[in-house]
Amino acid sequence: MHRTSRLIAWTLALVYWGCGGTGTGQLAEEDKADGALPSDRRADGGEPAVSDAGLEEARVDGAGADAALAEAGDASGGGGDAAFDASLEAGDGGPILDAGFATDAGSDAGALLFHSGFEGTVAVVAANAQNDRVVGEDPTKAGPNNWVADFENAPGIGSVAIAYEEGTATQRKANVITEPGRPLNHVLQYWLPEANVTSPHKGRIQMSVYGNSGLRELFVSTRLFLPASFDAYRTYPAKSDWLTLAEFWNNGGWTKEPFPFRISLNIGKPSASVPSDLFFEAHGQTLEVTDAGKEKWTSVWEAADTSFPIPTGQWLRLDTYFKEGNGAAGRFYFAVTPEGGATKVLLDVHNFTHHPSDPSPDGLSHLNPLKLYTSAALIEHFTSKGAAMEVWWDDFEVWRGRRPSGG
Repeated sequence: MHRTSRLIAWTLALVYWGCGGTGTGQLAEEDKADGALPSDRRADGGEPAVSDAGLEEARVDGAGADAALAEAGDASGGGGDAAFDASLEAGDGGPILDAGFATDAGSDAGALLFHSGFEGTVAVVAANAQNDRVVGEDPTKAGPNNWVADFENAPGIGSVAIAYEEGTATQRKANVITEPGRPLNHVLQYWLPEANVTSPHKGRIQMSVYGNSGLRELFVSTRLFLPASFDAYRTYPAKSDWLTLAEFWNNGGWTKEPFPFRISLNIGKPSASVPSDLFFEAHGQTLEVTDAGKEKWTSVWEAADTSFPIPTGQWLRLDTYFKEGNGAAGRFYFAVTPEGGATKVLLDVHNFTHHPSDPSPDGLSHLNPLKLYTSAALIEHFTSKGAAMEVWWDDFEVWRGRRPSGG
């Protein structure tokens, strides 16, 4: 999207939110227990709830923000498509549109709930002090491509927000930016230069897709880019298994639902050596609250890849598949496709994807498909190396019923 039209769109959208498009609301209190997990991870046992009071008001009239963005595009040169076409005069490449990627079409195509490449009128706008919203429509993708009309209203999907829990925009921020080196491609940036949550001290930026119903089989695909500054993680002087990129909740650990269970996808540093390679890891965990009120997460299963050192400076397609089931029927699958390369299946777990004691599991009530969540110690290590922790996302897709190739 042309920079001028994007600036006008942002201005009008922010005016909309400031004039009644949202309330302030309050985050539900996050669980405070932080019993140690293997390595340096400190699990607080919960997530900040999307601020229902403020966000629901915004959602009811969510089309207002989209309308403001569309009006801004019209006023600045004919809308998202016209602005996009005009920007071609710069002579630079446009959106990547998955060029160079071999995607896993799956043995069962399923139903596409939503997809977006963060082009057109797509922007992040404020909802309240600790939640933002993604609004707008990506004309480079066929529908469903509108964040409000399509994703927030997709079958089984509850509310959609970017959640921070605490802090200010100087400490953490999600934003749609122009990809450095590719002036016509736009990406969702998560920028986390400081630990923004005070107790326990940590950093959080996440897309919260909460209050879902009946999501028993889900396929999420997105592209991830780790800038060269992310090499600071390789020099962290300890093992680490806590840098979360996605989390699947069946059920939530902070909602008082019975039988809480989560699957976390992480970037781990399994060696204390400096420097050392980073790898993808995952675990499925139950939550137990003791008589003393303490919370304890226990791993039902853990899985770690050591065959694919995670690169920086290269786009990776991440494909994640969740199927609700017991130790025999449950499945968590994760594959990576480097730009221009072949798909590599890194994790394929056949085990519980709900609490083993849950007599009637009912799917993913909550989902964090795009997340950056880690310890203050790791963020501060980045700072000591003159780097701010950040990741970029692009070409985000959510499917229901789609399965990986091979069934």
